[in-house]
Amino acid sequence: MIAEELFSIQVAPDTLMRRASGSIIGHIWIILGDWAFPSVAWDDFPVVILGWWIESWLSTSAGDHGTVRCNFMDGPYWYEITTSETEHAIVQCFRHSEARSKLLHKAGCKRSSVTGALLAASETILQVCKELRWTSKDLDNLLRLHSNLRSTF
Repeated sequence: MIAEELFSIQVAPDTLMRRASGSIIGHIWIILGDWAFPSVAWDDFPVVILGWWIESWLSTSAGDHGTVRCNFMDGPYWYEITTSETEHAIVQCFRHSEARSKLLHKAGCKRSSVTGALLAASETILQVCKELRWTSKDLDNLLRLHSNLRSTF
């Protein structure tokens, strides 16, 4: 069995910026133990991808077990979380290059740490956007999914 490591999602609220198009960009990355993916301070679209990740993770709440894929919007990176009927999950981080996928890192974690990380990161993003009085369909979607996740787990 793979040793369990801490899973967390890092966001940097002070890096959030709203483009003229309304898209919100900022730094977001995951940490597995002491390993950062795709890299520390990765620039991406945290509102959109947190929505994607929560939506994928919610599929595990109905007793479904298997693998969920969590994509980053920028770059050829994604991670997969494979769950079973236990609290244990396997996280695998990938990079797509030259017509193939390369496994970069694999670690175990607790399912509850994934849920907690998704809730904490989305709460931070939602709070900052609320303070800045930013609104969008993507923020509405993230708020809805965050509420669903909070009530489900």
